[in-house]
Amino acid sequence: MIVALFTLGCTIFVLTPPAIGPVTTNQLIAYERSVTPKIEAFDNYGNHLWWASGVWIDSRHVLTAAHVVQADEEGRGTPTCWLISGKYSATKVKIDVNHDVAMLTLDEERVGPMAQISQEPLKVGDEVVMCGWVMGMGLETTWGRVANVVGQGLAEGDVVCGIACGPGASGGPVFRGGKVVGIVSRGVPGFLVIEPICMGVK
Repeated sequence: MIVALFTLGCTIFVLTPPAIGPVTTNQLIAYERSVTPKIEAFDNYGNHLWWASGVWIDSRHVLTAAHVVQADEEGRGTPTCWLISGKYSATKVKIDVNHDVAMLTLDEERVGPMAQISQEPLKVGDEVVMCGWVMGMGLETTWGRVANVVGQGLAEGDVVCGIACGPGASGGPVFRGGKVVGIVSRGVPGFLVIEPICMGVK
């Protein structure tokens, strides 16, 4: 059964639902966490740069934030390789800078649960859940509500949500009702920005 068709550049992904059966709150949280991998970025010399988060969208691709895969503003280096969940390497990346979204392609196939992508627009007041590996240490799950669908001057379509998040949560998924509605991006203190994930990634 096809759940969602969405386009990133010229690639069309067909997502099928994970076999999770009837969903309770605990089951839903477990599913959301199971599709949220930890990402470790390395430079061309194999030096660790930083930790980040992502979301599995199929067996070879992970969505994350564009600033996770680009040169660091603090001068810590430019990532050229990423380790996903401590075992899958990725060396290919497509980027949508305007919306701070990127797609990593794994060097080998991964078997496991994949995210379902929502096709419904967010509304002010919608309850959402964010998953992310804060400081690369623990996978945190936090709740909040959509505060603004106008954005904070980053790009058209950005959505602001009232959830605090720490370093390392960038690129993590934001869920509504168990489906991914966005990616954690830059934000003002105490907020995150849910980037539209169905945009073109170059």
